Amino acid sequence: MEVKGLAIVSTLEWVKKNHGEEAELEIRSQLKEEEQQMLAFDGCKALWYPFDLYKRISVLVMNKYGGGDVKFLRQIGAYTAEHDKTIIPKLFYKIGTPQFIIRLGTWGFRRYFSEGNVTVRESHKGKVLFEIYKTPIVDPVYYERIAGWMTRAIELSGGKNVKSVVEVREEGGSEIILFTNTWE
Repeated sequence: MEVKGLAIVSTLEWVKKNHGEEAELEIRSQLKEEEQQMLAFDGCKALWYPFDLYKRISVLVMNKYGGGDVKFLRQIGAYTAEHDKTIIPKLFYKIGTPQFIIRLGTWGFRRYFSEGNVTVRESHKGKVLFEIYKTPIVDPVYYERIAGWMTRAIELSGGKNVKSVVEVREEGGSEIILFTNTWE
């Protein structure tokens, strides 16, 4: 599976914004030489990169700034929701409902990840069930960042006290990732 450069670059941007340029350079220096070369010229948001690079950078940042807690990566996902204007322009957050924004996110999913399908199982005021299926990777680094994106996207569109619960389950012989998002 491949990941759009935007997800990788936003991670490095988060580090730089919150901890400074030297901190970003420190994270980059811990990458393998070939990984560093892939990100030459600050990486390209439009290119596809291996999932392993996305995961490696996420884990480095999680261990350095989140004490190794995978739920920390929700902050990176939230940062991406707030700063990526290519998937959902800010105007949509202002005029859309949380349900509308999450439905837009299903369209944008394939702009971030090369494989996997998404669907909204249930959507009404105060609750959205969002599912990822037929994905070759079921990894907390992957789904906790998505949960952070959804939480922040719902907040930006007016939701309060947002909660996102992630459950991995087997259905029809394969694993699915189910996100239950609730808000007031």
